[in-house]
Amino acid sequence: LHYPLRRQRQMCIRDRRYILEGKVRKLGPKMRITASLVSAENGTNLWSNNFDTTIEEIFDIQDELVGTIVSTIVGNVENDHIKQLSNSKPENMKAYDLVLRGLEHHKRSSISGENNKKALEYFNKALSYDPENTSAMFRIGNIYYAIKDYGKAAEILERGIELQPKNYKVLYMIAKCYIAIDDSDKALSFLDKAIFVKSDYTKAIFEKYSNNQFWVSHPRHDPISFAEDEWNCLLYTSDAADEEDSV
Repeated sequence: LHYPLRRQRQMCIRDRRYILEGKVRKLGPKMRITASLVSAENGTNLWSNNFDTTIEEIFDIQDELVGTIVSTIVGNVENDHIKQLSNSKPENMKAYDLVLRGLEHHKRSSISGENNKKALEYFNKALSYDPENTSAMFRIGNIYYAIKDYGKAAEILERGIELQPKNYKVLYMIAKCYIAIDDSDKALSFLDKAIFVKSDYTKAIFEKYSNNQFWVSHPRHDPISFAEDEWNCLLYTSDAADEEDSV
């Protein structure tokens, strides 16, 4: 008998670049559990192992089995990251290091405003080494949004979205910038783009149909019927959209 285990969606929380797959084979009282870690980007099998047990023992060893698999895949994910970085150009490696340094200060920005300034220095320096580094661009936009410089935030985020046009979370953040500066036309445009990329992105849907600013600017639209249509669409698309996600 061959029982496929439920496939875990993707193990990298932010980038969702890894898939943990498994299957169970049973012959009499014996069981063989096979687990494998696959790169969702290129399909490469990064790790695979068999675990032999019996039906009687499976509940006794399941915690140990899960612990072994988790500790093993964490190491393999880290090794894969290192391998990818080692294949990068030296300029990109330098930019990557600068982004990491900037993130350390960005995480402490709530403690002191100086941390935001230092983070901006690192992120801008990263862009001098790699002008297309979207990680640096999006963090800079995040900082400008946090300090309420919404115009600058939108400008840098739009530079980044040209390189990652399907990043619906950034599309949503650009819309939030334009909402803050009362540019309803551009805000609505970017909300529509975010919803187009991910039809069940509830943040963008809620913002679009709950913000009176849009309906004052576009009185020909009926927000109630528009919202009903969007949510009906959501009911039919949410299962399919759940298979795919993208900061």
